[in-house]
Amino acid sequence: KIVDGKVPLIIEIKPEGNWKKTTRLLSERMKKYKGKYCIESFQPLAVALYKKLQPQIPRGQLASDMFKEKDKNNIVIKFLCTNLMLDFLAKPDFIAYNHLYSGNLSYRIARKLFPVTNVAWTIQNRHEMKEARKIFDIFIFEGFMPEKKHK
Repeated sequence: KIVDGKVPLIIEIKPEGNWKKTTRLLSERMKKYKGKYCIESFQPLAVALYKKLQPQIPRGQLASDMFKEKDKNNIVIKFLCTNLMLDFLAKPDFIAYNHLYSGNLSYRIARKLFPVTNVAWTIQNRHEMKEARKIFDIFIFEGFMPEKKHK
């Protein structure tokens, strides 16, 4: 009731626990939502499942260098997710990548293979924003107000 379709939402499906059940429940709940929204997840199979359940809703693949993030998943999952190797299944509308690791070779290759919108997260200051503007299309930021991009 608070948001009630007045603002667009970004909803993250957490990969921990029963992400399949969470994805299905979210899909059912959001059928009643009248506003705009998108979903995103570090779990590429959740992104793929949401595409099957709600193909009209924009979906994003969250990603980072899971080895540098000290992710708790096993080495195979870390490798697959860091290198966006399951995006052929997920077929995301956008990739939201940790801007700190934008030099990752697999991310650069994925940008060529999957011509989707690229989102940087999470930009902390103007210097990071200046660097991210060279690579990304959209920016998630906190702690400062970015300047408008001059054409």
